[in-house]
Amino acid sequence: MMTRLFAGLLFGLLLCMGVMLFAQSALVSGAQPVAVLVAEVTPEATVESAPEIAGDAVHGETLFTSGVNGAPPCTACHTVSAGRSGFQLGPSLRDIGTNAAVRAEGMTAEAYLRESILEPGAFVVPGFRDMMYPHFADHLSEQDLADLVAYLLTL
Repeated sequence: MMTRLFAGLLFGLLLCMGVMLFAQSALVSGAQPVAVLVAEVTPEATVESAPEIAGDAVHGETLFTSGVNGAPPCTACHTVSAGRSGFQLGPSLRDIGTNAAVRAEGMTAEAYLRESILEPGAFVVPGFRDMMYPHFADHLSEQDLADLVAYLLTL
C-alpha cells in the first residue's frame, strides 16, 4: 500500500516537474507554436469579449486528452473521475459543467471555464495551488477554446 502511495506521489511530482520544465523552456527559448493558428487568443479576448463560436465537444475531448500546438493536455493534471483519488495536481473535472455555473457569482459556466483556461489564477479551487499551465492563450485558437469549453460542459 505504501509502495503504491509512494509511486503515485513520485509520478505526480515528476509530472509536475515536467510540466514546469516544459513551460520554463518554452519561455526561455521563445518557442513559437509549430502549427499556424486560425485565430490567436489574446489577453483582450477574455470572458467579456468571447466570440460566438459553436464548440465541437468531440474535438474538445481530443484537445483535453492530447493538448495542442505544444501545450500540455488537460489530463496531465486533471481527471474526470469522481472525488480525489491519489495524488492530483489539479481538481477532478467531473461535473465541471454543473459546478462551473456556481463557482463564480455572476458568471455563466461557459464564461467561468473560458476564464479558467485563459487566466488560470483568477479562481483557484480550494485545496489546490495556482500552478496550472499559464500559456494556453498562446496555443489555443478561438475555435479550439470553444471546442474545449463545449467538451468540459459535457462532463
